[in-house]
Amino acid sequence: MIPLYDNSSTNNGNETGKCIGVSMVILLTLTLPFNYFTFIYTIDVLASLSFICVLIVLILSGVLVGGCCCCCKKRYNFEPRVRNWSIAVFCGTLAYTVLWMLWLLTWIDVYPSVQIATAVLSYAFLLEALVLSVFFTWGRGWKK
Repeated sequence: MIPLYDNSSTNNGNETGKCIGVSMVILLTLTLPFNYFTFIYTIDVLASLSFICVLIVLILSGVLVGGCCCCCKKRYNFEPRVRNWSIAVFCGTLAYTVLWMLWLLTWIDVYPSVQIATAVLSYAFLLEALVLSVFFTWGRGWKK
């Protein structure tokens, strides 16, 4: 299991949520090649893996942003810019999920231009989420 938070008093909140950040980076890195096979070759297994990886990242970033029924949000004491990075990861993965559903709808009615635009936008949102999850994980000590 991934530890959600580290309650030791030595890290002053700088390491809080870092394990979740690392798992988000790994999952989004795996999603990029799976996404390529989804839009280019339409391999169903890889498409499903891509979507499952993004849904896991969406859930993890949602826990970081808004908490859940167990009130995980109270455990995280992020700086405002670190919280904004996790919000941006959540928004990027949510936009990818919406585009993935749009791609499934347009796949039935074959519109190549819409499918190409959807594929390009999905890559843009995946890269945005990946870069900002890297910032969330390892960019906490950066000077403003």
